[in-house]
Amino acid sequence: MAGAGEVTLAWAHPDRDSAVRAVLASGGGAMAIEGAGEAAARSALERAVDPFTLPDGRVEMWNVFRYAIGRRPH
Repeated sequence: MAGAGEVTLAWAHPDRDSAVRAVLASGGGAMAIEGAGEAAARSALERAVDPFTLPDGRVEMWNVFRYAIGRRPH
């Protein structure tokens, strides 16, 4: 392995509706819509983002991504 590390990233959105739309547009959101229907998926996400909603209405969800870099032998 040539290297590895972690990157902290905030998924920041100006409001709850923007955050919900962004998640619904993702692959996981598409699977949720397919499995439960758009209304149920939207409703669940609206509740799920509440703990990440700041007093001014912005939504911030922090995540840590891990990565590894490999090199192919010559």
